[in-house]
Amino acid sequence: MGLFEQLRDNISRGLGALQGRRPVNPEPVAPVAPMQAQAAMPDSPWLTAWLDEEDFSASGLPYRPNEWFSLAQFRVPEDRQVQIRSGERRIRMYLKGLAVRAGQNLGAPAARNVVVPNLIETRQASPTLPTLFHPEIAVWALVGSNWQKCPITAINYNTNTITFTEPAGVTSNTGIEIYYTHSDGQFRFRILRELGGVDDSAATAFNGSFSALHSLEQSNLEAMWAWANEVNLVPGMRVSLEVYTTNVPMIWNDRANHYLHIYAESRKLNVLDRSRLVKMAELSARNNL
Repeated sequence: MGLFEQLRDNISRGLGALQGRRPVNPEPVAPVAPMQAQAAMPDSPWLTAWLDEEDFSASGLPYRPNEWFSLAQFRVPEDRQVQIRSGERRIRMYLKGLAVRAGQNLGAPAARNVVVPNLIETRQASPTLPTLFHPEIAVWALVGSNWQKCPITAINYNTNTITFTEPAGVTSNTGIEIYYTHSDGQFRFRILRELGGVDDSAATAFNGSFSALHSLEQSNLEAMWAWANEVNLVPGMRVSLEVYTTNVPMIWNDRANHYLHIYAESRKLNVLDRSRLVKMAELSARNNL
């Protein structure tokens, strides 16, 4: 009922009371919500914006076996809205585990075999060995104070054995790092809204097992998983990549050579009320997720 109709009925009831007529109870009227102020205004059209490993930063949390922990996080820029649409299949991910070995303090470079747990072969093209650059495996050696990449000469997926050339002079007990695709545990992406201090509110957006992820034919869109629900990200929100493994440590650094490629869209945003905007985005995320 509009404002003028309410005013008309009030006047009519007032006249009726003066004339001695019994008042008639009006039908209940739903309250009219006040006009809601806009929390933000778009400042550009939607544009392609891939979320890559370069957009994520290490969380700084140490690895914990048999527990979920945040491996890396993407923080939404203060002037952007980022959206991943429901059903999106343009997703490619290869996330590496870590095996650490002591250096042998060799006098000259020599071949070395290392057995690692849960090694898995992906559907990516295999390069000719030996090679310094392999899509699934990277071996690094700490020589003095510098990390140098080691040539990979052989891989036996049946015995989980990686053969590489260890350089001379690796003395540290943690001087050899081997990063490799594995089948241990699970991963998930969670949407976080910052509440202040160290508190966050979170909703899971996408998840799966490493075994399934690393055995998928990820160059085939029909075979790749679909992002389940639409996600809208605004300033004050983060995407947390979290992992759970039993015996394969994981760390986020440049040597790991993680590969992460998720199709998204973004547009510039003129934020008018940041607090209200992020609350609205979180409510939308929770309804969808």
